[in-house]
Amino acid sequence: MEAPNLVLKNHSGAKDTPRCPLGIDDYTLANDYHGWSGMDDADEPKQGIEPKQGSESSFRSLSAKVVTDAKFESFILALIAINGVMMGIGTTDFVTDNPHVLQAFQAVDYAFLIIFTFELVFAFGHHGLGLFRSGWLTFDFLVIMLSWAFPTLQVVRGFRCLRLLTRIESVRKIIYALQSVLPMLASIVVLLSVIFYVSAVTFTDLFKPMYRQGLTSEDYFGSLPKSLFTLFQVMTGAGWPDIAREVMKTYSWAWIPFVSFIFVTMFIVIELTIAALCKSVSNMESMGTSEGTGESERDARMSRLEDEIERLANKTGSTRNIVSKPFRASAPAILYSNPVTAWYDAFLLPVDGDEQIIVSAMSQDSEDSTKNWFQSLCGSAVRNATFQKTIVILILVNSITMGVATFDFVTENAKVEFVFNVVDYTFLVIFTFEIILQFGYRGWNCFKFGWLMYDFFSLTLSWVLPTLLMPRAFRSFRLFSRVGFLRDIIAALLFVLPNLFVIAALLLLMIYIFGVIFTDLFKSMYDDGLTSEDYFSSLDRTLFTLFQCMTIAGWPDIAREVIHTYSWAWFPFVSWIILSKFIMVQLIIAVLCQSLAHVPTNRNDTDADDNDAAAKMDRLEQKLGMLASNIDTLLLESRGN
Repeated sequence: MEAPNLVLKNHSGAKDTPRCPLGIDDYTLANDYHGWSGMDDADEPKQGIEPKQGSESSFRSLSAKVVTDAKFESFILALIAINGVMMGIGTTDFVTDNPHVLQAFQAVDYAFLIIFTFELVFAFGHHGLGLFRSGWLTFDFLVIMLSWAFPTLQVVRGFRCLRLLTRIESVRKIIYALQSVLPMLASIVVLLSVIFYVSAVTFTDLFKPMYRQGLTSEDYFGSLPKSLFTLFQVMTGAGWPDIAREVMKTYSWAWIPFVSFIFVTMFIVIELTIAALCKSVSNMESMGTSEGTGESERDARMSRLEDEIERLANKTGSTRNIVSKPFRASAPAILYSNPVTAWYDAFLLPVDGDEQIIVSAMSQDSEDSTKNWFQSLCGSAVRNATFQKTIVILILVNSITMGVATFDFVTENAKVEFVFNVVDYTFLVIFTFEIILQFGYRGWNCFKFGWLMYDFFSLTLSWVLPTLLMPRAFRSFRLFSRVGFLRDIIAALLFVLPNLFVIAALLLLMIYIFGVIFTDLFKSMYDDGLTSEDYFSSLDRTLFTLFQCMTIAGWPDIAREVIHTYSWAWFPFVSWIILSKFIMVQLIIAVLCQSLAHVPTNRNDTDADDNDAAAKMDRLEQKLGMLASNIDTLLLESRGN
């Protein structure tokens, strides 16, 4: 029997038509949709994107020559810059207060607008409706149309300066790099929003009456919106010690929620945002190196695939028709390629119907054929995608009702408050029923998953302490285990949690040592009337003051008060700032950068990467590996027979 004639279709013709992501340089927009964009040979080019040479009109030919001319592009770039400078000058008094000068500036601005409109007309002539397939050209179109529609609005005209972003290559790379981490940034924003909301509900519940009782100088936590604004101020580090100290005069334990919120938001979530931006810069640098090597790398991969297929063809020898058994992977794939510890896997909550795959003890009972009817019933419920989506919606609605319940029209009206309490108990009963179903399906294995344990204890606290809003508010954190992209961020943080613990332990040791030193050096200053606040009279106050200095919030004022008495006091303050803020906090950023390497940039390869050639080749290589395994199995079976 002859070897099978295996032929690999090569799509490397894209190297003859280099890609131009913006579609505004020396290439047509068609290059964005051919070659390695995922278009099959059978697909026809989109009408209006790539003109055929034999039928293009003289105007289209002229437009193509104009918009692809480098000198014309440089001319437009210079006009945009000059127009931007003139719009800035046009806001000064000597222009706005002089009608003749103002009229002249407006005439010049209209001249610029006409030139930019002509450029847009040429772009339409060259690209046709394909112009709207380029985001940058669509942005140019909208800005120019808005400039004609609202000629007197300086804001709209000012947007024309942003067209520089479409013309400067380095700026375009930055924008593309930011786009690459945009889903990650959006996930971080959602994570921060949930933390903010739950914290605002908690702070409102704890400290709402303080202003009415005359215990604070401002109404920081009198309502949910005021609490959100105050917490945003605290997160930025602007004056948060003053707010905290006002509250701590009444509630000495109030430093716990303040420090916890600052640590989670300022030192984790915000630094996570910085880490994501660092990743975008890394993507930008990789873009510069990959542009010149992308084609050669793809050609090399295609060549390796061809060699592998040829090797398999020779390996089968005289076998013409191989009927392959259905290939089934021996083990499920793990979402992250790096090895993870048992505690890391155990913390993730498996939700059937989602892309997250957990390698854990659940594989032993998920397919158990001896399940009783109750376990089967519970399993069909908790594994149902509609049921899980319903729970997510209920968690969201319950979070909103808990926030509304902090307003005065609820707390000051007994009937309305009773209705809200009944609604909250209804949610609690539903969530309790869900955790019972989880127990019925998974049994004691529920305690092998951190999120299920969190659900259990949060619901237990809600039943034990029904009058406290804080335990009920913490139920909103259950969203982290239910929403995929939030689970990705939490999973990434869990992956580096041991490193974060090491840094936190080192930081605690440092702050304790410095706390003892500062207390010993400056303990009596407040009693002697040398400082305006009691910063260092006891160890707990010193620790709080050092934490304040680490956040850079008002530390120069504290240091100067001490330096007035002890001129050498700058040394311990500067040493603490350098060690804590500029070393330890930066270590946290470095660890978080490592964590983001384990966040999938795209959770749905089948849908989102369908037009990406690299992803297609990845799948092709995987299938080829599966084919090789099947062939080896068949050859072994044939030799055994």
